[in-house]
Amino acid sequence: MSEMLRILVRLRALLGAMAVVLCLVSSASAGELALPLGANSLAHRDMPFARYNVPVGPWRDSGVAMDLAEGRVLRRTWRINGGQTTLQIFDPLRAQIEEQGYEVLFQCHDVQCGGFDFRFAIDVVPAPDMAVDFGDYLFLSAKSATSEFITLLVSRFGRANFVQLVEVGTGDANVIVTPTVSPQTETERRHAVQPDVDQDLSSRLFSESHAVLAGLEFQSGSTTLAQERYESLDALATFMEVHSDQRILLVGHTDTVGSLSTNTALSLARAEAVRNQLQQIYGVDRSRMEAAGAGYLAPLTTNQDAAGREVNRRVEVVLLPPR
Repeated sequence: MSEMLRILVRLRALLGAMAVVLCLVSSASAGELALPLGANSLAHRDMPFARYNVPVGPWRDSGVAMDLAEGRVLRRTWRINGGQTTLQIFDPLRAQIEEQGYEVLFQCHDVQCGGFDFRFAIDVVPAPDMAVDFGDYLFLSAKSATSEFITLLVSRFGRANFVQLVEVGTGDANVIVTPTVSPQTETERRHAVQPDVDQDLSSRLFSESHAVLAGLEFQSGSTTLAQERYESLDALATFMEVHSDQRILLVGHTDTVGSLSTNTALSLARAEAVRNQLQQIYGVDRSRMEAAGAGYLAPLTTNQDAAGREVNRRVEVVLLPPR
């Protein structure tokens, strides 16, 4: 009987330990957000204690209304390839934020927010970790009962959606919401994403005859690309392989800092750098590509501030008549 009693005592202790473990697992999963399959983490910027202006209204002549929050500030971004619309990404995340007990303070879409002015009045992680299309983004700010803040910004830019999540906690009470991403193998990612990427670029080229090559980074003050491969160049190389009769023109663009002659030469050199990359890294026939520099003659937006100048510095691909 004593042996049986010892077994029962041990069993009870084991069950108690398991209950503790299950409790810990349950509490660890609280406050998580689920992002779509294949979401790719980009920026992760954590400030233990800082001040943060939380947007709580649209752009007006005097600016954007802000609530000042203090605490741990965690800023993170993700890129989600695929054909989802901005709302298809935004709506489930908004629902999960509300389920976590946050009350929405303010939400808007691009035009309602204030378009370009709102985008550059709020805190946005710089490119290439975050990209915002002035005509296709959604934003919300929310507050919890314990005075924690969260902001969500989702925009479709080119062939992908970008998500920015900013969380501000008050002192030790800060609860970090940790988005969870379903695992995906490289083969699954390539098969799921590449057709959409290619189709998106093809559609834009055939319907508009030109497209911005998003995400390109040139080393500061030079015409050298910062890395060998970019998703926009992957997609363009695939396009050129599939459409073997097509020819393209690569056009470099700059901001208005400096003279026209200097910027024209710089933009041409950067277009040539992209041409060289496509030939040397991707094997695209050089005779099917031309390069030109437009300097600052074709801006996409204002050159009166740093954010606008960053947008205007770019390389575009223009579809030429097939040979």
